[in-house]
Amino acid sequence: FRSLRPRTDRAVVGRAAKQALEASGYYRRRLRRLAFPGAVTFCYHGLLDGVGESVPFGDLHVTRDVFDGHCRLIAETCDPLSLSDLQAVLAGERAMPPRPIVITFDDGYASVLELALPVLERYGLPAAVFVCTEPVAHGRPFWFDAVARQDGEEAVRVARAAAPDVWRARAGEAVQGDDAPGAHRPMCLPELQRLAESPLVTIGAHTLNHPTLARLSEAEARIEIGESRAWLEQALHRPVTTFAYPYGLPTQDYSAATVGVVRDLGFRLAFSTVPGFATASTPA
Repeated sequence: FRSLRPRTDRAVVGRAAKQALEASGYYRRRLRRLAFPGAVTFCYHGLLDGVGESVPFGDLHVTRDVFDGHCRLIAETCDPLSLSDLQAVLAGERAMPPRPIVITFDDGYASVLELALPVLERYGLPAAVFVCTEPVAHGRPFWFDAVARQDGEEAVRVARAAAPDVWRARAGEAVQGDDAPGAHRPMCLPELQRLAESPLVTIGAHTLNHPTLARLSEAEARIEIGESRAWLEQALHRPVTTFAYPYGLPTQDYSAATVGVVRDLGFRLAFSTVPGFATASTPA
């Protein structure tokens, strides 16, 4: 996931205000008059089946109805891009459309297949899914969700900032015996393969275990990133050329050395959570 923001009353009020504006048609009218200075990435994680469903880091997950509203708005007012489209635009091989939007999902939740894909298909929207591979390969929960279910979200922040051996021990302990509810679990391999069969979906790498890459040595980062891609390529029988940095902020979450590893491994695009628009001058 790209951020760890706690729920607040202010956030709830803001969400309600946005929903009211969307219902009034404000966003459609405003968007149709705009031209973006670059591409915008919408970073999702998982979807919820209904309002009131409680999951760790709930602000990173939207309901199916909310996602449907987002997709309808994008389809009606913007210019959705696949990752190959984005690569062509950033390379100057095609013109930047007025309102380019890239839809992405981090981690690899089963809800992307079960709940999000039907919505994407309804509106014909492309999306990228960046997969953390060890939970998918071994049928175990994402460590951060397991820790949060046991000890709260603050315990995740502490664990991911710890030394690598401490983080690994804490994460390994948490996933033993933890059961993720419903679609709030990692996909299994057959589900990932079904998702990858969709012509709308591009699969990217997101490390083996979702560490804070800035805390790892260059050799450890190379294993996390490179072996994640290798597993995906073997499982899906296709090249994987894109990557998303876990958590996503430079310096605190990934380092210049991490960027060097990603480039050395030959990825064509890498996604962070730095706010802004992606243009031809944005580092790949």
